[in-house]
Amino acid sequence: MKMSNEDQLLDMQFRMQVLKEIQDPENIERKRQARKRTEMFKDKTGMYVLEQLQRELDPETVEEMRTRVSNISILKKIINKKARVYKNGVSRQSDINQDQIDAAVDTLDLNQKYKKSNRYLELHKNTAIYSFPYPDPIDPSKWRIAVRVLDPTMYDVLEDSVNPEVARAYVYGYFVDSNVIHSAQPDQTRNVAKLESMSTGNNKDEIIADNPRDEYKDNIRFVWWSAKYHFTTDGHGEIITTELNDDIADIKNPISPIIPIFGLSRSRRSLLGTGRR
Repeated sequence: MKMSNEDQLLDMQFRMQVLKEIQDPENIERKRQARKRTEMFKDKTGMYVLEQLQRELDPETVEEMRTRVSNISILKKIINKKARVYKNGVSRQSDINQDQIDAAVDTLDLNQKYKKSNRYLELHKNTAIYSFPYPDPIDPSKWRIAVRVLDPTMYDVLEDSVNPEVARAYVYGYFVDSNVIHSAQPDQTRNVAKLESMSTGNNKDEIIADNPRDEYKDNIRFVWWSAKYHFTTDGHGEIITTELNDDIADIKNPISPIIPIFGLSRSRRSLLGTGRR
């Protein structure tokens, strides 16, 4: 999806089109493959070995082999060998507030986060680093900052219509692959975006019972960031509002023009998350 003007994000039809592309079968399959690489990197290989064996052997033979399948992945060793940027550590020097910089590195665990981003870059050819605030669990009136390394299943990029190497906006949301759509309670999906192909729904609140996929879209969440705007929508593209966030002024990016998601890639096409963009 291309974007020529950030104000397009305020257009409900534009947001619906973006979400339609995020949820189309091609993008879902791309994320499914990325998730597979991530899980294999984390030594969760058994299910994929069995999946391949099921294509080649009869069910009885596969069932006998189930308990003998190992979760040790050679992929992890290869990636860790190739990701060498932080192998010998890193030194950060500044003439101003060196102690504060060192404290921030320790508090945010930046060395480990950046080492992980280097590994994800080798694994996926693209990754992103997301810095975001969250309420202090002890004192909710105070806020903390967290840094998270994202694999390609967790975000989509809107590219500039003139310069496709520029990311104009990011759409952040978890990818959970499921072939069956259940009625989800809001508290179960508050922070989890179920990115599925939902083409059978019509996005309308009709008198007759809606397709379950329409109901599902009410509960999923996507977080949008651009240099000008920051807001959360449901799966229909409707902006989620609260008593403190009920007009256009409240969806302005509070740290404009900074976008707190920084993409890393081996190539421009990888940065945008999918080879078709």
